[in-house]
Amino acid sequence: MSEIEAEDEYEWEEWDGKSNFMHHMVAGAAAGVMEHVSMFPVDTIKTQMQARGGSAESARRLVKEGGIRRLWRGSSSMLVGCIPSHAAYFSVYEVMKEFSGANSPGHHPLAAGISGATATIAHDSILTPMDVVKQRVQLGMYVRVTTCMREVLRMEGLQAFYLSLPTTLMMNVPYAFSLVATNETLKELCIERGYKPGFGVFLLSGAGAGAVAAAVTTPMDVVKTRLQTQDFLVVKNSKNVPTKYTGAVDAVLRIYREEGLNAFAKGLKPRLALHMPAAAISWTVYEMVKKLISS
Repeated sequence: MSEIEAEDEYEWEEWDGKSNFMHHMVAGAAAGVMEHVSMFPVDTIKTQMQARGGSAESARRLVKEGGIRRLWRGSSSMLVGCIPSHAAYFSVYEVMKEFSGANSPGHHPLAAGISGATATIAHDSILTPMDVVKQRVQLGMYVRVTTCMREVLRMEGLQAFYLSLPTTLMMNVPYAFSLVATNETLKELCIERGYKPGFGVFLLSGAGAGAVAAAVTTPMDVVKTRLQTQDFLVVKNSKNVPTKYTGAVDAVLRIYREEGLNAFAKGLKPRLALHMPAAAISWTVYEMVKKLISS
């Protein structure tokens, strides 16, 4: 490594070490808003494909019926949830990195992955209820977020907001582990090849990490979406009798038996289209905002 590159790396470590818990919260909240606002239309398409078993044609139909604004329906619920959830995620992540040794000299993808997996528990506990609301509004079950929240609480009870939390964690814990471990690895590879850790490196590392993590966890995302939306979508068994999934295991078995293995890949393309730029945006905004307020 050249003298200039060594100096750049030192400067990176210097300002990174100045950040504190409040900086992590502010940077995390900014990352969450930018990620969810920019990628919400793609998330709407993914939800339609997974819940209804449709194709990309469903997106064109949505726009034709409701205009381009239809793809943004339910975004306010994500804004309400993503600010505290992302602030919690990145704060817990940074604390866990220090505790697990991920911040010690050298490359520690396992420790970084464990830190991300732990942080996602705090994130999902906050965001899951709003995710339930978001998906139902995306599917056209309700027009307003407030109406959806009130009606779900009245008809299904508080537990409806957390029914999919175990499945969400089953998906997002390995997602966060693979995302963070891959992100740290790609970032380290870029630095080893002489690239200064900055906007371009963060963007590339985040996009690559998002692709890997999304592909690994798509099957569980299909199951989660079915559980969250089943009360308003007709779910039929092999005898064509409407029934409800009793839980994640039942959903997995029935989807496989009645729709085949390919059903678990529904929404893979829009999920990749969602998570690659989403991870790139989230991690880049987080690192850059953290740098800005810590300097």
